[in-house]
Amino acid sequence: MKLYDKYFTLTRKELSMKCKIGFTLVELLVVIAIIGVLIALLLPAIQAAREAARRMQCTDHLKQLGIAIHNFHDTRQALPPTNINLTPNGEGTFSFWTFIYPYIEHSALQSRLESLTLTDGNVIGYGACVTKDARGWWEGKTTYLNAATTFQDADRNGFGSVSIYVCPSRRGAGQHYISIFTNGDPTSNSQYLSSGPLSDYAVVMLYDPPADIDNPPTTGFGGSDWSNGLYTDSTNQDKILGPFTMAPYSGTLSPWRMNLKNYTPVTTMARWQDGSSNQLLIGEKHIPLGRLLSCDDTDIGRHADCGIFFAGGGRQATAAAFRCAMYWESGGGEAFGLSQAAYDPTAGRITQIYGFGSWHLGICNFVLGDGSVHGLNVTTPKKMLAKFAHVCDGSTITLP
Repeated sequence: MKLYDKYFTLTRKELSMKCKIGFTLVELLVVIAIIGVLIALLLPAIQAAREAARRMQCTDHLKQLGIAIHNFHDTRQALPPTNINLTPNGEGTFSFWTFIYPYIEHSALQSRLESLTLTDGNVIGYGACVTKDARGWWEGKTTYLNAATTFQDADRNGFGSVSIYVCPSRRGAGQHYISIFTNGDPTSNSQYLSSGPLSDYAVVMLYDPPADIDNPPTTGFGGSDWSNGLYTDSTNQDKILGPFTMAPYSGTLSPWRMNLKNYTPVTTMARWQDGSSNQLLIGEKHIPLGRLLSCDDTDIGRHADCGIFFAGGGRQATAAAFRCAMYWESGGGEAFGLSQAAYDPTAGRITQIYGFGSWHLGICNFVLGDGSVHGLNVTTPKKMLAKFAHVCDGSTITLP
């Protein structure tokens, strides 16, 4: 045998072993099954980690809002108002959310609002009642604004890009606003107050609660509209027992010329008599699953996600910027409180529209008067929530 044959000639068996590459079908299926199991185990953990990060960012946004309120108080020596009310019947006026723009590093937005002028030379500023003469100003469709000051897409995008007004668990990055004025006739659309930037947070309201929250009367009590706290006259101011108050109507003021530059807030933190650590300020508002960008007149979820610029002018326009901690209906019934989940089939229509709630699992975040942020369990009783919102009921709440 040649030396070549001795060392390099392979037998048939050896040749077949050398040519065996890859996996058999059974081996491949086993590998795929193992990978599938690993993905099934890891995916929930990844989703939970992402939600934890979004929830932390949501908490940080509320923290920044709490700091903004304190900065406003330090600068103006008073709290920002819920709104300035310049007519006895509560015509819609700019809300709390527009007053804090300079304290969340958005002074330019406040200046842009103050730059709006009517064709008669009057100014649409803070506290200016947006009557039918200026409806459609957000969409730039009114003929009552000077052309040079009319809103453009860049303006709407700017107001809709305030990131700390939204919760990442509910909305992604981008511009968040709604425009519902459909034509140029300022008298044709009753929802003109609902256009504007959107938010996932709402200021806590409490109006005309019973003297004893734990034992309210069962008859002859309740039925007062909770949003009256935003358009009531000065004789009923003592019924507003939430953390902020409106600036009451004064017949000596000119509605079109009252703006932030000449407004002096008067309510201080001394109002929070139960202590800043026992005072709810702002919380996540309930928007039912599937109702984002919904600002219509359908029964359930009606006005669930409307613009936050205005207060007063009815509960529908008000509920975008404010929510009520608890509401006592005629006959002793109780409403509002916290929604149990993003989709809560047990919640009544009134809770869906006017209550608090989040898209986090089991909790709803609130910022307190001391600037801290706490996640309240969604099973928190309505009465406890009402005590937490009340400025002077004498209760001390133990937080988890």
